[in-house]
Amino acid sequence: MQKDESAKGTGVVLDFIGIGAPRCGTTWITALLNAHPDICTSAQKELHFFSHDPHYKKGTAFLENQFTHCPSHARKGEWSVDYLYSTEAIQRIYTHNPNVRLIVCFRDPVERAYSHFLLQKESAVISPFYTLSKLLNGDDRYKYIKRGHYAKALAPWLSVFPKEQFHFIIYETFVENPQKHIQELYRFLGVDETFLPENISQTVDYRARKKFHFRLLQHAINAATAWYKRTALRPALAVLKLRSGLRFLSRLNRRTTAEWFEKPKLSTAQYAALARHFSTEAEELHTLTGIKPSLWRASKFASEVSNT
Repeated sequence: MQKDESAKGTGVVLDFIGIGAPRCGTTWITALLNAHPDICTSAQKELHFFSHDPHYKKGTAFLENQFTHCPSHARKGEWSVDYLYSTEAIQRIYTHNPNVRLIVCFRDPVERAYSHFLLQKESAVISPFYTLSKLLNGDDRYKYIKRGHYAKALAPWLSVFPKEQFHFIIYETFVENPQKHIQELYRFLGVDETFLPENISQTVDYRARKKFHFRLLQHAINAATAWYKRTALRPALAVLKLRSGLRFLSRLNRRTTAEWFEKPKLSTAQYAALARHFSTEAEELHTLTGIKPSLWRASKFASEVSNT
C-alpha cells in the first residue's frame, strides 16, 4: 500500500469506521453505538473525510473538530457509507490507522436499490425525469444497481486489511434480533458487550418523504448549488449573493411538515427486473466473507426465475 503522507499527524486516531452500505440501517446502528458509554461517534454522521477531497485536504482540523465532545477513554469512530466504493478511502484509512476496525452492513440488494431510489427521488437529488421504469430497464446512471454489488466493492478492502478487522452485518438478520447483534458489535469493538441501549428497538425512521412542494424546482436549485460550489466564478458570484438566493428559494419550496407516505411495494415483475442483476451476489459475498445472507430474496428469486 502506497503511503499518503497528508493523513499523518492527526490528533485523533479513529478506532473504528463504518464503510457501508447506503440504505442498510447504518443510521440506526450508529445511534446504538453512540448510546454506549464507552463509544463516541463523530458529531456529524457521514463525514466523507477519507473519500471527499475537499474535506481530506482540510487535514487534521476537520477530523478533530468532529470529536471534541468525546471523552478521552471512549472508542471513537464514524460511518460514511460511500467509503465502501472509494479506492482512495482504502489508502487514506490505512495510512490513518492500519489497525482500525471496519464495519460493513449489507441488505438485500434489490430492496437497497429501491429504497435508495425512493429517498433520492423525494429529496430531489436525482432528476425528476428519472423514473422507476428506467431503473428496472437497467439505466443505472445513479449507481443504485452498482452499489448492490457488495462483493466487488469489498474485495479491494480485503486485499489491504485482514478479515479479522472487519465486522459484517446483514440488515435483515439484525432487525430480527437487534440485541444479539449489537452486543456482537460491542464485543468486536472491545467494549462492555452486556450493555443494552434503551433505544434498541427504536429504529431510525429515515424513509423517503415528501419534503418539497415542487421537486423539479428543488432539483434545479440543487444542481445550481452544486455548480456554484465547484465553479471558479464563485468569488464573483458571492458578491451577487447567489448562494443566499438559492437557500431562500429552497426554504420557500420546503414543506413546513414533511409528508410521510407508505413505500409502495415492488410487484413480482418489478422485483424480478432488479433481481436479475444480483443472481450471484449472495454466493459471492459468502465466498468472500463467510457470512450467509439467508434472508435475501434477490439471489433465490433470480435463480427461480431463470429456471422457469
